[in-house]
Amino acid sequence: MLRHKMTLGQVFNFKDPNARIRCILVISVALEAVINYITTGIFWTEFLRSYHMEPEEIGILAFSPFIASLFVIFAPSLLTRFKKRRFVLAACKTLYYVFNILSLTLLPHFITDATMLVLCMAVLQFIANIFNTIALSGYAAWHVKFLPERMRAQYMTFNQFAGALFSGVLVLIAAFFADQMEALSPAQLQFLEYVRHIGFVLGILDVVLLSLPREVDYPLIRSPKFRDIITIPLGNKKYMLCMIVVFAWQFSVYCHNTFLQVYLMDTIGITYFLYCLIIFVYPFFFPFSMKFWQHRIQKTSWLRALALALLIEAPLQLLYALIRPDLAPWLLVTMLLVIRLPQHFAGVGRNSIVANMQYLNMPQVNRTCYTSFYQIVFNLGAAAGLLFGTVFVAISKNFALPLFGYTYQGGIPWLIALSGIIQLGIVAYVLLMGKRLEPDPE
Repeated sequence: MLRHKMTLGQVFNFKDPNARIRCILVISVALEAVINYITTGIFWTEFLRSYHMEPEEIGILAFSPFIASLFVIFAPSLLTRFKKRRFVLAACKTLYYVFNILSLTLLPHFITDATMLVLCMAVLQFIANIFNTIALSGYAAWHVKFLPERMRAQYMTFNQFAGALFSGVLVLIAAFFADQMEALSPAQLQFLEYVRHIGFVLGILDVVLLSLPREVDYPLIRSPKFRDIITIPLGNKKYMLCMIVVFAWQFSVYCHNTFLQVYLMDTIGITYFLYCLIIFVYPFFFPFSMKFWQHRIQKTSWLRALALALLIEAPLQLLYALIRPDLAPWLLVTMLLVIRLPQHFAGVGRNSIVANMQYLNMPQVNRTCYTSFYQIVFNLGAAAGLLFGTVFVAISKNFALPLFGYTYQGGIPWLIALSGIIQLGIVAYVLLMGKRLEPDPE
């Protein structure tokens, strides 16, 4: 790993052509973060709950994007037919926003049957994410040319900061207005639809930004076949060992995250604004933690820095599972801050490292195959976690466990704890594997 340190002024500026492209990509990342926050997560969950969907139905809807991700196997063969991919990728990304935001927002106005609505939404999500899978694979192979290893830590960290700051401000404003409305009321539904329409407009702007960088050559040993997406990465032992970390991390997040928001608001009694305020605090950790994590990455490695971040986060995740609704308001807020603020500090490093995992141990050739394989592993890990969590929530509705003078109902608290246990497992794996995971010297 290169130890050369670069300043943000060297990574981002408008004098150097490559640095100017990185500025454009950062703006795109910030836009995508805003779009993601206002069209997924808590706002998507509440949008679905406005149509009286149960947690299991919400969990089922969350599956279709991950099933669609398997179509990434077709991406290299499709994209290598084009020497220039700008317009193909722009079309795929545009269709993703049309189907995933605009169509899903309008669909409930035309379909009133609950079962048919869930089915049609799943189909639309499936179609949308096929296009997005192709776009993600193509953009990653294209834009990585502007992200040399020596500056990637600074780039990834600043990306996280820009995305969190811009999205946090807008989400906090949206959460404030959402709290003024009665839960699941027609007024709240209309507000959520309006927010999603804004997300669609921002999505079109994002497509424009992603299309601005100049295109580069896409080096190939030979034109890839479908099986190459599996066989070429499988032949890279270090890359595959890193993919185990990616799969386990995604499983740990998605086994509980889809249900966490509903649990915190319905069972614990947290408001939109408080939930979003705690998230909003995250970017303010960057000024004093960004250099710490960049230093850890430079001094040790990407993976050992990840192990440190998860070692901070995981025990707090176990404490997160013990939050309960009978706590005094001041104690509940204190407990949330004690848990989430250190996790924010660790998250600055962890998010940057996870964002770089697809590039770790990736060779210069056949990068479309590697980025496509990464998408498969990334989404299979999420799908496996989501499947496990959905089944567990469904079969544990009547589960009750007295603990510390309170009876915890259902399985969601234990899914939260499970995520922390898996993260500790990742720490052990990284430390035990050692240099077998680390990139060879360039």
